[in-house]
Amino acid sequence: MSLILQVFFVCFLAVSCATVSKPEPEALPSSENGENGQKGLEEEDVVVKEISQTLTLEKTVDNLYDNAYQSYLNGKYEDAIIGFETGELLNSQKMQFWRKLSLNYCYLATGRYKDAQNLALLLINEKPDYWKSYMNAALAYLWQGKFQNAIEHFQKADEFQDAEPSVELYLGIAYKLLKKEDLAQKQFVKAEESYREIMKNNPDDEQAFIELAYLYLYSDKNNGEVLRLLDKAKRIVEDSDKPEEKQIWLDFYLPHLKGMFLYKEEKFEDSILTLTSALEKSPSGIHVDLAEVYYYLGKNYKALKNDAKAQEFFKKALEIDPLVLYTDDIQTQLNKVLKPKSPKTRS
Repeated sequence: MSLILQVFFVCFLAVSCATVSKPEPEALPSSENGENGQKGLEEEDVVVKEISQTLTLEKTVDNLYDNAYQSYLNGKYEDAIIGFETGELLNSQKMQFWRKLSLNYCYLATGRYKDAQNLALLLINEKPDYWKSYMNAALAYLWQGKFQNAIEHFQKADEFQDAEPSVELYLGIAYKLLKKEDLAQKQFVKAEESYREIMKNNPDDEQAFIELAYLYLYSDKNNGEVLRLLDKAKRIVEDSDKPEEKQIWLDFYLPHLKGMFLYKEEKFEDSILTLTSALEKSPSGIHVDLAEVYYYLGKNYKALKNDAKAQEFFKKALEIDPLVLYTDDIQTQLNKVLKPKSPKTRS
């Protein structure tokens, strides 16, 4: 119970007890006695009304937070952001650490990277012994193109014993974006070993299969094993008892990764069909993942010699997100498309 409710209940009990135990005046005219009694009842009604309003507000705040978290689980990140932010304005004490982490993820998913950065730094101050706060700050820096800041926070997250292999994976990506190939490959190898160990000890950990598949796709390594990893992850997800997460993975994220795989296998038309299917069921408000789908659609059309269509998808990808993972390639592809042809010279 909140402090304000305790105060109201104390006041209510005090007024009620005083009214019940108060002795009736002996020489009071009946009209005056009635007026005082009515006044006491009115005061009681005010207190009861205030308690009712407070209880209603408390319930409203609880519902806001609960619905926001459910929206987060369902991939409705914009709705989750509105719920968490409104709930915090109404009662910041109920904005617990785990709710802030959920809001932080929603900021990352929807491209609000500066908000994600600021919140992650606050979470680090609040709980400096928790690796995910550093991880979220690192991702926020990474997606803004602040690679050195990202590396510093990935390294800090990696110092924790319970840090997940995704830290090593993204640290490798950050090094790769800085053209530090040796350091990148070192991190990719560490991440691969960590994922293999997890899969050995827990063969139903779908996250390990999915993230290892992404590592191979991004680093152009072991592409032949990607489909096996994705199929295994799909079977695990299908058997999952987490309905909120199940549909997002089956409808969007796994087809997204499969579309990337099909492109690398040069099955361009199959890739386009798979990625288009993922687009139709993409979670509302997402940025970086959605932009990546548009990027690979552009790559497919480029491979099929449809430069005009490729250009449209590359531009769409950059409209949605800075997409730092592929910015250089997109700009190169756009420049190739837009580069004017040299005029023919007469002999």
